[in-house]
Amino acid sequence: SRIAPTVAQPAEYVDFGVPWQVMTRTAGRALGREGRAQRLVAALEARFARIREEHPHWAGRSLVVATHRGTGYSAFASEDPRSRFFRDLGFRIPDEVDRLAGDSFFAELSRERAGLLDRDVLVWDQIAFTPGGRATIEGDPLVRGLGVTREGRSVFLEGGLEDAFGWNTVLSIPAVLDGVVPLLERAAPAP
Repeated sequence: SRIAPTVAQPAEYVDFGVPWQVMTRTAGRALGREGRAQRLVAALEARFARIREEHPHWAGRSLVVATHRGTGYSAFASEDPRSRFFRDLGFRIPDEVDRLAGDSFFAELSRERAGLLDRDVLVWDQIAFTPGGRATIEGDPLVRGLGVTREGRSVFLEGGLEDAFGWNTVLSIPAVLDGVVPLLERAAPAP
């Protein structure tokens, strides 16, 4: 802050948990483009609303966004942007994940707790950082034994989709929606 104005993360959010809407408005304010930032936020929020209207059966279904760490798993809490993205589509992040995460943005799960990943939908993220990638996840006997896996209700975020999802910005989220919605339609179809 000695050489240039600095914008810090707002204190009311967990580390790495600032919503994309807040980040966009903050950047707009810092750049003197508040109107443009607000228009981008409004347009993307409207797109989320349209998708929720088109998929009312997603409302309240449980979903976990997870990573495979080799020795265990991580599940992202509801206030992490990755989970918040799916909440904005109508899904529910299990309270147990939030309880285990505490003040953090994720919960570490030992292999013995793999059953906590068995929800209506399981989204695998950060596959590029998993040694062996998707093959490691699909080859894990505990993951293979989960009902969500056996019933084809898992979603894998890979390649450019994983990259765009990781940024989780007003500019990357439209591409994520383009890629994720068809995957969710297969994993969580209408009854």
